[in-house]
Amino acid sequence: MTTQTKGSFYAQTGPTYEGTNPSSSSNDGEIPVVFIAGADGTFDTIDLPITFGCSVVAATLVSDAPGDVVIDVQLAPYAGFPGSLASICSSTKPTLTSAQAYQDTALTGWTKAVPANSVLRFIPSGVSGIQRATLTLQITKG
Repeated sequence: MTTQTKGSFYAQTGPTYEGTNPSSSSNDGEIPVVFIAGADGTFDTIDLPITFGCSVVAATLVSDAPGDVVIDVQLAPYAGFPGSLASICSSTKPTLTSAQAYQDTALTGWTKAVPANSVLRFIPSGVSGIQRATLTLQITKG
């Protein structure tokens, strides 16, 4: 992995799938997105194409130190990107407030379905006291 001096990058270690039964646990995966602060202390917005359909089942946010950050996750079809971006988080965006870890498995108000051939945009804001954060969306393919 290349080290960056400014900005953000994502690392996609999943989703990886084994087997052919769409209802099996082998369809579980993760979409991790890593944010690294630049010299100005901010994180960049990240756009991530998603070529397969999936459902978001949980969101986990961790950071290198206690601090603050809010990450909005937006979705658009390739054909409408970026003009048709809309938040999938409702009012329950992944948020750290003087904290180092956050997890949401209820995802109340979220639009959980991510259609194939979509783009997810991750928009961080309110960054304070954090140099690195990782948001992981746990997903089920299909």
